[in-house]
Amino acid sequence: MAFLVRSILTPRFCLVSRYSLYTTPSISYSKDEISSYFSRQNKNVFTASTKRPSDSFISICLPLSTEESSREVYVTTTGGMRIGRLLEDLNSLAGEVAYKHSDGFNQDRPLTILTATVDKITLIRDISILNDLKLQGRVVHVGTTSMSVKVEAYTNEGNEWKLVVDATFVMVARDKYEEKSVPVHKVQPTNKEEQDWFDQCLHSRKSKQKDLKMSTEESTHVHDLFLELERYRDAKDNVAAGEHIGSYRTIKSTTNTDPVIMHPQLSSINNKIMAGYITRLAYELAWITAYKYGKERPSFVSLEDNSFTSPIAIGDVVNFTANVVYTQDNFCHVRVSTDVIQPPIDSKKLTNVFHFQFKFETKPEVVVPETYDDVTMYLEGRRNHYD
Repeated sequence: MAFLVRSILTPRFCLVSRYSLYTTPSISYSKDEISSYFSRQNKNVFTASTKRPSDSFISICLPLSTEESSREVYVTTTGGMRIGRLLEDLNSLAGEVAYKHSDGFNQDRPLTILTATVDKITLIRDISILNDLKLQGRVVHVGTTSMSVKVEAYTNEGNEWKLVVDATFVMVARDKYEEKSVPVHKVQPTNKEEQDWFDQCLHSRKSKQKDLKMSTEESTHVHDLFLELERYRDAKDNVAAGEHIGSYRTIKSTTNTDPVIMHPQLSSINNKIMAGYITRLAYELAWITAYKYGKERPSFVSLEDNSFTSPIAIGDVVNFTANVVYTQDNFCHVRVSTDVIQPPIDSKKLTNVFHFQFKFETKPEVVVPETYDDVTMYLEGRRNHYD
């Protein structure tokens, strides 16, 4: 499963429709049109062609230097850039690019585009709220039904555009009515840069198929860590249950939760909540968790690989749970899980797991696992740090 991307975007939720020459058409379907669609059996009409990355290219300029209303959308309380809001708009732009590549607004074969995976989002350098920001994206690799969308953000410093954010999203196409995956056009690199992007996406897909079992080195590392923790417990050296073990901090003690109800204003035309919005909420909770842990304002480094496993519907209550799961030098990794909860029957369903990396000016406390579940989260964070 995956998260739906809004196919009719409004200025409130996506800057694509405010600043791009490529505007999403407003599409609605009557009962007669739907009946006609099935009678024509359009699923047999589509013929895949080969496109260039430039065919799906979309670029948007955000005039932050001159337009105060735009700055108000992105500015933080300290005058910096709201990274969570930027992540949300990068996801929306990836959806627009995927729609353009797949001819998703063709009424003969209307599609729904979903966010399947965020491969990685990396902050290259700090972003000034006083400089114009340019967002651009294009499809750089295609599977059968999936599209890897390369999205970049540039800031204008002294009339020179400098790369500040590098991201890759994997979007999938589904038939709007039959709700099943459908093929999309292929993509053919036309220069060395595009070929490099193509190869990187191919390598990323293959690496996801690797064995995720605990390696011998990881097993030894965890074993040595638990032995050291036991020495502290035996010495009864500053052991506060669930908080500190000697000079270490437990994963459990870093937990922060935030239940949020999903309102209709946050949905796509398919009545599902947009992936970018969930990413923004997850980022903001992760940042707060890192802030409390390190006792100083953290700087965002990256969002690691994550997949959207189940859609979230209007009216769902989503519980966001964040933990610091790994620390190394001045870095900390925060894991945020999202669960749809149903209080009347006391149930929950996991929909996604995010892995955010932050950096501090000073070295934070070392976080350690206590249980088997903790070890799993700890190793996830450790792998992301070294990958």
